Amino acid sequence: MTIEDLAIITQKAFGSLEEYIGRRFEGVDKRFDQMDLRFDKLEFRVDGYDRRLDNLEDKMRIVNTKLGLA
Repeated sequence: MTIEDLAIITQKAFGSLEEYIGRRFEGVDKRFDQMDLRFDKLEFRVDGYDRRLDNLEDKMRIVNTKLGLA
């Protein structure tokens, strides 16, 4: 076995490792994309609840003012 043979074997090993890592990162990217979508949906829902709570606080302020509690 020559140095050139060892170089070729090493190059092939690193090439297959690079492909493996690339495939793994593609899978991770897809999972992060799915997580981003889920977080976007959660953020949308939380924003909706936040607006509803603000509306309730405003209405309670009006009720308290009318009842003379404020």
